[in-house]
Amino acid sequence: MGLIVAGDTGGTFTDYVFVNEQGETVSNKVPSTPQDFSLGVMKGVEGLAKLVNRPTSELLQNTSIFGHGSTVAINALLTRRGSKTGLITTKGFEDTLGIGRIHQKVAGLNEDEIINVAELDKADPIVPRSLIQGVTERVDYKGEIVVPLDRAETEKALRRLAAEGVEAIAVVFLWSFMNPLHELAVKKMIRELYPDMFVSVSCELAPVIKEYERTATTCINANLGKVTFNYISVLDKKLKDSGLQTPLMVMQALGGFMSAAEACQKPIAQLSSGPVGGVIGAKILGGAMGYKNIITSDVGGTSFDVGLVVRGETEFAAAPVFVQHSISAPMVDIVSIGAGGGSIAWLEPGTGLLKVGPQSAGAEPGPACYDLGGVEPTVTDADLILNRYDPDFFLGGKMKINRETSLAVMRERIAQPLQMEVAAAAMGVVDIVDAQMADLLRKVTIGRGYDPRDFVLFAFGGAGPSHVGAYGLDVGVKYAVVPYFASVFSAFGIANSDVVHIKETSDPKTFPLDTKRLNAIYEKLLQDVQNEFARDEIAEGNIVMTRTMDVRYRGQVHEVRTPVPAKELQPNDMELIIREFEKAYEDKYGRGTAYRAAGIEAVTYRISAVGKIPKPTLNRYVLETADPARALKGTREVYFKEYSGFHPTSVYNRDLLKAGNVVEGPAVIEASDTTALIHPGQIARIDEYMNIIIELF
Repeated sequence: MGLIVAGDTGGTFTDYVFVNEQGETVSNKVPSTPQDFSLGVMKGVEGLAKLVNRPTSELLQNTSIFGHGSTVAINALLTRRGSKTGLITTKGFEDTLGIGRIHQKVAGLNEDEIINVAELDKADPIVPRSLIQGVTERVDYKGEIVVPLDRAETEKALRRLAAEGVEAIAVVFLWSFMNPLHELAVKKMIRELYPDMFVSVSCELAPVIKEYERTATTCINANLGKVTFNYISVLDKKLKDSGLQTPLMVMQALGGFMSAAEACQKPIAQLSSGPVGGVIGAKILGGAMGYKNIITSDVGGTSFDVGLVVRGETEFAAAPVFVQHSISAPMVDIVSIGAGGGSIAWLEPGTGLLKVGPQSAGAEPGPACYDLGGVEPTVTDADLILNRYDPDFFLGGKMKINRETSLAVMRERIAQPLQMEVAAAAMGVVDIVDAQMADLLRKVTIGRGYDPRDFVLFAFGGAGPSHVGAYGLDVGVKYAVVPYFASVFSAFGIANSDVVHIKETSDPKTFPLDTKRLNAIYEKLLQDVQNEFARDEIAEGNIVMTRTMDVRYRGQVHEVRTPVPAKELQPNDMELIIREFEKAYEDKYGRGTAYRAAGIEAVTYRISAVGKIPKPTLNRYVLETADPARALKGTREVYFKEYSGFHPTSVYNRDLLKAGNVVEGPAVIEASDTTALIHPGQIARIDEYMNIIIELF
């Protein structure tokens, strides 16, 4: 086993971690480069090489795993920088994407946005109506071809789209997941007519029921194809030219790696891939610490991302939503809001109410204190005004920030209009963003039937440790964990990931199921998974597979994921599967809600497979004395609501704290890439993995 290098490119910072054969970890954090994200990646790698005293080429030559997660795909989607995209679909169903089901107007919106009825509107179409072409063909629900594909008409439609200048084409036909022949025929035609055209077909990408979701998924994938291909191919070449000899592995939103070649064809699988790394990291680290129920909270520069680990397993999203489009793609459930260190504080026109976010200063120009041209006060500026941060020790002193600039913009934009003291205005900004974070935590836990008191809260990202003492206390959890590498924790999770493939298909049927047909479905899925791992060169002995199916009561819309025995199924296995479904159903909706007499349907069948990659174990340290005196840097005046102003506060050097040390609040713990704030009455302990465990109350 060689070295592991993994990175997470965010909207504000690019994080990288290095893990050697002994499990020793080194991290590096550099500003992202939105004009060309690969530049930030290479700077991050070069910085790692310097930290471990190796030439960049030597570091890369000895790397056995290079994992990468990024926001390139999601940024391109949000900013509409994707390719001009056309859609070929079944004639008569050209408006599927525009209709978008009745819920598209509110999909992905928060409560404030939903109640503003006058402003509600459907999403801007991924493919405009003028670039959607219907062609004659029809496959029925049994997979029977009832109307053959009109090839001449299809060729005319393709030439029409090409004449309009489209760079990518999505192909979505009715019931293609039951019989893909027509979609594959159109794909072949496109390849022959326009070899450079990016093509996305639903039977390969999302072979599942629900026409609108399948169409949205395929169109978004096509739209992002060239942007993602250009980024990954350029990055792959730069890394190889710099010495990398192992394949570049790209993080997926479903919680594991895929090859760079596959990533170029499946950009939709990379949406939210960075934040997912944090959930995977929490699952791994939390498992070592003995935690099975974990809330993950990632406070970055632009967003606040929340996920769950329940009973030791990550939660998957039932219907992920991006830009108000519901999609059909397996993804770890991450819920995000625009609340982070770069979130801008502003006064609402007309009311004068103080608001924070969702707009962000991002990496360029960044918060006002960066002195890079930012003129709006942000959460980072507010934290600096409250003396939570040392302006001379930001990023360990690698980056200087200007408190006077923060004071000036906060005074001009917020404090004076509200006739407040600047520090009080800054505290108001922090209170609002902390409340927004706590509200999202409640939505993800209580809103789904979970009691947050049954969970431990992981806080990471650059600003998470600074704010968890407030939003964690608000939501009612007892313990917050600030991981040792909190600021780059998503990169840590990526470094500890495995190769993951999920294959699924729909074939709606009512119980009792035809076991011969069911076994044939799982055999086909198994073969597809095995082919993927063969391409990834993962040995069969390192692959762990699980089978599930999505089941519901007749007449219902939503399904429940249900375990299925990994063997050739027999008729008497149907009762076992039904009992598993009823158990999962009552776990989700409450005891007594199961009602077998309604009839039970199986909709979608799935194999989830993990290809294990050898990695070092986490380092554990011997617990020492509770006294943290050796790490004390001094004191400074820090603003706390509990004292209604500034109060002398002990400041500790994170790198000098030892396992077993106990820090009593109020206190500030400064690391080279983040700062943890311990509020009055709270206690922080350094555990055997060098994490900070904060007793919130």
